[in-house]
Amino acid sequence: MLKRGLENKKTVLEQLKLSLDGLALLSKMKVEALFPGDYSDVQDDTKDLIILIEQGNTSQALKDQNSVLIDIANVEIKILKKTYLGQAELALEKAEDSDAEDFAAASYEKASIAVDKLGEFIQNNRKQLKAIEKETLNAVHLGQHAQHVSIAVEPLLKLKPDTAEQHVLSIEKLMARIGTSLKQDDVSYLSLDKQSIALAQAAETISKQAQSTKKQGHWEIEKAELQKKLAQLQAKLDNQKKVDNTDIQPQPENEINPVTPAADTVKALQPETTQAELTSNPNIVSTDTPVTEKSNPEQTELSNTDKEVISNTKESQ
Repeated sequence: MLKRGLENKKTVLEQLKLSLDGLALLSKMKVEALFPGDYSDVQDDTKDLIILIEQGNTSQALKDQNSVLIDIANVEIKILKKTYLGQAELALEKAEDSDAEDFAAASYEKASIAVDKLGEFIQNNRKQLKAIEKETLNAVHLGQHAQHVSIAVEPLLKLKPDTAEQHVLSIEKLMARIGTSLKQDDVSYLSLDKQSIALAQAAETISKQAQSTKKQGHWEIEKAELQKKLAQLQAKLDNQKKVDNTDIQPQPENEINPVTPAADTVKALQPETTQAELTSNPNIVSTDTPVTEKSNPEQTELSNTDKEVISNTKESQ
């Protein structure tokens, strides 16, 4: 039974994944609290699909799942319309309460069209929540605009010459308040239209100055970062130079081997001869005396004989 139950669970998770995900989404959207009946119906339909799979009728469960998915989508749209479309409808209702249909007909019509389009957009794009939020905000603003225009228009219908002037002066006062904030000179001598243009130009100038200051600030930050990086690179370069100079050290003078003359080299290689050896062996030439051509003993002996012959000859003569 346990093995069969695990197998059924695996099949349910695989085959009914879309229905289970849809049910989880509705739970996340708090549908159970706002539309408890709809949520309960989807739950019951999903349970019926699970029972079919447990009975081994997987193909029938897959067919029935299509209708369950449609129900889930409808409930999802229903909750989105209540959450988003409801905000726009509330703003339009406030405009109606302010008699916008009578005193701000054009503005009210724009707001009404925006609300209708929002409903259609949600119906066809229920998964595009960011776009739904944007369209909702637009519709709400149009409804609020219609409301405020209606409130402003109604008193104008009762204006007399003196009160009409006060109304124009109140408008100038509102624009002067903006001009003071922008440090704009008094432009009340201009028409209302040109006063608004002057204020717009002043605001544009301030905006450009702010952007320029912002860019300058960014440049100063970037400049500081570049200078920091350059300083780090310079420090690395200086350290490398120190290392290179340490590796190449001059050899001390006392360690420099002078070139040994050939004679000194020969002398250094010859073993030292004692005075006794020189006396006992006349053929040994001292390294301390200049080297001269050594006489041949035979030549020395022949010379003595010649001397005796010469001597005897002289005596006989």
